[in-house]
Amino acid sequence: MTTYGIQQLQLGSILRNEDSAERALRELGAAGFRHIELDGFMIHKTPMIARALLTLSGMGIKRSQSLDWKSLLNKSSLSPISIHEDLKTLEENFFLVQEDIATYGPKYVVLTGLYRFPYDDEEEIGKLIVRLNRLGRKLKSEGVSFLYHNHSVEFQRLSPESTVLQMLLEGLNPDWVNFEFDSYWALDAGADPLSWMDKLGSRIKLYHICDRGCRKKGPYMTPILKADAIELGSGSMNIAAYAEKAISLGVDAIILEQHRNYAGKDPILSARVSADWLKKHLL
Repeated sequence: MTTYGIQQLQLGSILRNEDSAERALRELGAAGFRHIELDGFMIHKTPMIARALLTLSGMGIKRSQSLDWKSLLNKSSLSPISIHEDLKTLEENFFLVQEDIATYGPKYVVLTGLYRFPYDDEEEIGKLIVRLNRLGRKLKSEGVSFLYHNHSVEFQRLSPESTVLQMLLEGLNPDWVNFEFDSYWALDAGADPLSWMDKLGSRIKLYHICDRGCRKKGPYMTPILKADAIELGSGSMNIAAYAEKAISLGVDAIILEQHRNYAGKDPILSARVSADWLKKHLL
């Protein structure tokens, strides 16, 4: 049965201390969330430049790295279904990943994203596929499955017939690497999420959900608005159809990832709004 969870990043801006984190996890459990997707950069010390970039993009993580997440989760009703890790950690500090697997017991490890990577270079993508297959095989021996999480860049065309994501789909071995599909970024890239969900099929093991819209109030300077992440049911995406498709494909969990632009500037209030939508439409 498909359940739903939340990305740890949504809590970042309110993690001032252990008490605030414990309260947030308790409120998320009460809202109906059953899982949390952890981030390596929130449970381990991360370079200051990475934290600064997150803050500048509206996704600050406050004191998350200094908190005892194992203890906090043991006292909550949320179970860690997955951990997002960066490629450098996976390849160069695999022992840290092994420690996290032993500590948190996730079912999945997810590649969080690549930075400064030449996605327009088919040869480099081919080399990446080899690296990811190698990591997937390695993670399988640790008892977890490896997933690739898309953003918008994977929908870039390499040719009239192919995109980056198509190349990844064809090259990544399903025994070792599958997908965490994010419909927000697909739509942001101008792609059709339902079409891609059909292409990826049962290889989608986790589904990231977020709506996309605008909460600006008039008078409007221009008829063109800049859309952003927004609570489920508050935007213009066909999220009900995407969620139904994900369930029909047998995904393990639908994971809310609204990374900023929270209603009332309150990530917990925002999560409650989205949880109410999930309960109304999916349960």
